[in-house]
Amino acid sequence: MKQKYRKRKAVEAAPETWAAAVMAGIDSLNASLNKGDALTSRQVQIKVEKAAYTPERIVKLRRRLGISQPLFADFIGASPIAVQKWEQGKRRPNAIARRFLSEIEHDPAHWKKRLSDCLTAAN
Repeated sequence: MKQKYRKRKAVEAAPETWAAAVMAGIDSLNASLNKGDALTSRQVQIKVEKAAYTPERIVKLRRRLGISQPLFADFIGASPIAVQKWEQGKRRPNAIARRFLSEIEHDPAHWKKRLSDCLTAAN
């Protein structure tokens, strides 16, 4: 049997009331995080940039890390041919690749450190 849901009526409240409710929610979220509780989509939303990556932007990002196309491809889990085509403008990175590129772009120092932790001398 299909369950019916009623729309809740918007409750008009004084700004002090809803501001207090927001702050209480933030305090509750912080307490959950400090206890190590798992977060759910009912508690929070993830807001991330859904960036478009031009060939120039990808080249610039790779060069910030100071690595070649094959090393960059290996680091992000793509094929060297895919990275080459991204940089030539023949293909665009898929959603998961764009998400990872955004993370690298957000904190390149962190990812450069992670990259240096992964490097070993070639035989």
